[in-house]
This record gives sequence, structure tokens and C-alpha cells, in this order.
Amino acid sequence: REDSDEDEMRAARRAKKVPNWARSHNLGPSLRLQEAYDPDWVFAGFCMQTCTLSSVFGPEAAASDRKAWERRNSSGDWHADRVSEQEVLDYRRAMGYAVAPAPGVKAS
Repeated sequence: REDSDEDEMRAARRAKKVPNWARSHNLGPSLRLQEAYDPDWVFAGFCMQTCTLSSVFGPEAAASDRKAWERRNSSGDWHADRVSEQEVLDYRRAMGYAVAPAPGVKAS
């Protein structure tokens, strides 16, 4: 039975239509153009400063041990360990990220 499942999966994969943009001759060059863009620029506005544990583990888990989740102690306070602006600049330079285009200019 295991072999037939694998055969069915292979057949389904072969039958699946791959969009033109996702074909290697189109995708590879496009990805190479994007690799120098700083992800902080690409995802600007989507950066979360924190997350709630209930959004990660679900409301049922949060309800089961609410006091432990709401408690803040030294292990939950990471302000002293934040990345400095200099560290961010050094990282961007080391990664070779391009400078973000001027506001209103679309990246190509």
C-alpha cells in the first residue's frame, strides 16, 4: 500500500501545472535580482514588536495557564538585549543589501 501511495503522489506532482513565473528559467533570475534587497525594507510595516503567546499556541492553551502567561519576569524582558542601530547597519553592510529606493519608486 505504501508504494501505491508514493506512486499516486508522484503522478499528482507530474500532473500539477506549474505557473510560468515559477518555472526555473523565470524564477531563478527574478530571485537573484531580489537577493540584494533588505528584508526590513521589503516587509516594512509588517514588523511586530512583540507577539502574544495565545496567538501562537491558541486561546485554549492560554486559558489553561493564564497566570503563567501574563507574568513578566526577567526572562520575559528582552529590552536590554535589543539589537543596536549600529548592529543593524553592520549586518546590512555585511549582507550587501542595496539601499532602499526613494519613496514612491517601485523596486524592479
